[in-house]
Amino acid sequence: DDVPRRVEHWGIAVDSGRYGGRAMAEILSKGQSEKIFTPMPAFWSDQFDLRIQSFGMPGLVSDPSSIHVLEGNLDSDVAIGYFRDDIMVGVVLIGFAQSHMKYRAMVESALLGN
Repeated sequence: DDVPRRVEHWGIAVDSGRYGGRAMAEILSKGQSEKIFTPMPAFWSDQFDLRIQSFGMPGLVSDPSSIHVLEGNLDSDVAIGYFRDDIMVGVVLIGFAQSHMKYRAMVESALLGN
């Protein structure tokens, strides 16, 4: 949705710095910047030997029937997709650390309509 939100994670600070640098370079070379800052909300947490990761905005989903296991199962490593109006708005990974780029790209593609 179009509601502005604060996303408090150090990854956003890194993304903000990268965006600011690119925008400033464009402004200095072209006189303007056409890019809009649209960071991907994300976090991860290591709990002993278990990694938990999230991309997008799973909290936008209020209907439990719109939450689906994408890969794995709830008894071990699992990828869970969160859908709003048939658009994947978030994913949570428990385990599957090696798959995080694949799922992040899926959420970005769905949100940007690519």
